[in-house]
Amino acid sequence: MSTSLPVPPDVLGANGLIEGMRPDTALFVMSTNSVAMVRKIHAVFGEKNLYMLDAPVSGGPSGAASGKMAIWVGGDEQIFNRTKPCSTRWATRRPISA
Repeated sequence: MSTSLPVPPDVLGANGLIEGMRPDTALFVMSTNSVAMVRKIHAVFGEKNLYMLDAPVSGGPSGAASGKMAIWVGGDEQIFNRTKPCSTRWATRRPISA
C-alpha cells in the first residue's frame, strides 16, 4: 500500500489508515515528513505488527507528467524486498550504495 497523505493524523489518527490495516502489511509513506515523524510512524506501526517504508518523492508535476519521478526508500531491507512486486510497477530500482 502507498500513500502521499500530507497530514500524519490521516495515517495514525482514530480513523486513519492504521485502523484498517491488517498485521504484516507494509505502507510506503510517500509524503515529505520530518525525521521525528517518520520515526514515530515507524514505532507505532511496529507495535501493531505493521511496516512503514519512508518513500519521499521528487520531480513535481513535470516529473509526474513525464514519468520521471525520483523516489527514495528508507526502511527495513527485507520488507522492501518483499514489496518489490508492488513497487516495481511504479518505479525502476536503481540501487545507491554508500
